[in-house]
Amino acid sequence: KRILEEAYAGWGEKADGFNPGVIERELAEYDEADRIVVCSRAARQSFLDRGFSPERIGLARIGTDLTRFHPTMEKDPDGKTVLYAGNIVPFKGLYTLLEAAKQMDSTLNLRLAGNPSQSGDRLRAALAAASGVKLLGILDLASLRDEMSRASVFVFPSIMDGFGMVVAEAMACGTACIVSDQAGASDLIRPGANGWIFRAGDSADLARCLEEAVSDPDRCREFGRQAREDIALSSSWEGYTADLDGIMNGVRAPGGAR
Repeated sequence: KRILEEAYAGWGEKADGFNPGVIERELAEYDEADRIVVCSRAARQSFLDRGFSPERIGLARIGTDLTRFHPTMEKDPDGKTVLYAGNIVPFKGLYTLLEAAKQMDSTLNLRLAGNPSQSGDRLRAALAAASGVKLLGILDLASLRDEMSRASVFVFPSIMDGFGMVVAEAMACGTACIVSDQAGASDLIRPGANGWIFRAGDSADLARCLEEAVSDPDRCREFGRQAREDIALSSSWEGYTADLDGIMNGVRAPGGAR
């Protein structure tokens, strides 16, 4: 809540929608739980930073369905097509993305897939005024898969995010990704091999990553091929089940529960 309130204030927006009752109930559930299962190192660290003991926080890595997400077409030949998919709301880092695009020497073909109905007047106005931005709306699976396959690079600029399944899905479609360091999906990124990680909220750092991606299309395509290989090897639902089994076995073992 604090992180979002600070970020929204910097954008001239108000962070609302926090339900005190829901927050209180979640905190009570955390206190009662023998184990708390998270899906990324960033999410795990957020609990450790608040004093939870390491043995109570289990990490289970989410899988990706490679039968649903896979390359369907060639990359755009211009090498400058940048895709974002997700909620069109400020905390997803869209102000940072728009500012980064302004700072670049290259001109981007920036495509945003998602529902803009909760964007707010200020963000909607910023998107309408931005050059080279196309709002795609909500896409069905086939259309999203095509967009992910066609894109030169996928960007996920969230100010904070427990994971971000769309990153894994874009990688499965053979696309290199640029991910903020406060998104759990940054666990999937190997800088210099399959994508880039930038400092959340830092438009200059994001602009640097974008410039590197679009200025060398061949390298970006190679990153995309590596991203597909990495996801195929490391992100399966069988692995997720095995992680959960390990966590639950630890609870069942004598002395495993608190």
